[in-house]
Amino acid sequence: MTTISYIYQQEYQAKEEDRVYTSDIDEYDSRQKPSESNRKKPRLWTPLEDERLKTAISMFGTTKWTSVSEFVGNGRSQSQCSQRWTRGLNPDLRKVSWTKEEDDLLLHTIKELGTKSWTRIASIIPNRCDVQCRYRYQQLQKMSPITVPKKENVEDSFLLPSIWTLIQFNKTI
Repeated sequence: MTTISYIYQQEYQAKEEDRVYTSDIDEYDSRQKPSESNRKKPRLWTPLEDERLKTAISMFGTTKWTSVSEFVGNGRSQSQCSQRWTRGLNPDLRKVSWTKEEDDLLLHTIKELGTKSWTRIASIIPNRCDVQCRYRYQQLQKMSPITVPKKENVEDSFLLPSIWTLIQFNKTI
């Protein structure tokens, strides 16, 4: 464990109850225009927060996101920590250009699963996250438009022949 990690761990254990969270958002302003959103504005991650996240992952793993977010502090939520790790800081992520084999696997997977669940698609493509897969697919579509056939609904495939038979039967009566 590095000295920085040790210091963070000691600080976490000593001041867990005294931790103060800060937020970028001001109190609700009733003078805001109705079109303005009241959502929190996204903040960029600082190098210190990234370091704290890496330390928290080494301490708690990638399943205890509540503990990780508390350790990172600074108002970071469980989902923010999880997404920052899985989409950016995870050292297993490939951040180089896509290979022809990866492109082929991506297109084959999209034909099988459709374009609704990028997380499932990314789980099949090694060392790529959901955002990388979606962005790469969009790039491939711009290069040459790709049409993804819609998956047939299983119920529809059983109902259509029987409905067609009923229609034909009624025509003969």
